[in-house]
Amino acid sequence: MLRILNKGLIIIGIQFLSILLINPAAANPVKVCDDGAEWPPYIYYERENNQVNKDQLTGATKDLMDRIFSIAGLDYSVELIPWNRCLNEVKSGTRYEMLSNAGSNPERMVNYHRSLPIYSTTPGVFFSKAKFPQGVKLSGAGDLNQYKLCGIRGYNYEMYLKAGVKDEIDMGTDSAQATFSEVLSGRCDIFLSIIEPIFGAVAIGQYTLDSDLSHEAVPGIEPTKFYLWVSRNSPREALNNSPNQS
Repeated sequence: MLRILNKGLIIIGIQFLSILLINPAAANPVKVCDDGAEWPPYIYYERENNQVNKDQLTGATKDLMDRIFSIAGLDYSVELIPWNRCLNEVKSGTRYEMLSNAGSNPERMVNYHRSLPIYSTTPGVFFSKAKFPQGVKLSGAGDLNQYKLCGIRGYNYEMYLKAGVKDEIDMGTDSAQATFSEVLSGRCDIFLSIIEPIFGAVAIGQYTLDSDLSHEAVPGIEPTKFYLWVSRNSPREALNNSPNQS
């Protein structure tokens, strides 16, 4: 299994969680959410004999959080829920105070506190070999603007937009599998997606890639960094910033 643990990351994580550190007597477990579609190899349900165990999460980010919460002396729990709900509930700071495995964009910088990066991934495209038998052969991100592009509702495409892709991405689906179906049916030419979690999902048997699908990295886009995020509206974050706190 992929691991992202190292001493530097653990120190970063503990410093980041200092946002949540208050009087231990008042410190309830920190509730963390992530994408209900799973995000292998970073966080996903354990599998045994092709059976999904929804009582047990694993993955590189889960290992990292186990270590940093343990060292910080905070209890925590993680739930995988619909991604838009996760974003909104962490923004409000009521049920969940933290989300994991999310890229950065200006809106998120307003709504949450961001950690330093915990890993990076490769921005890419997935497409039908029947439509593109020689591949898409991109020279840069701007080449994508001649095609009908699709993505997943609530996901972050800031890295593509910054590189010159027009903000005309069809985000009518809520999972990679559904978006692949759009590509195979011809309703979408190209699925914008970072590459590693797709093959992570294939590796754990979450779904299979149709033999007609292929992928390429997008030239000129830097690796996408992923972070941990804490709500700016967390009750204990407000306490932490209180001028009366000793």
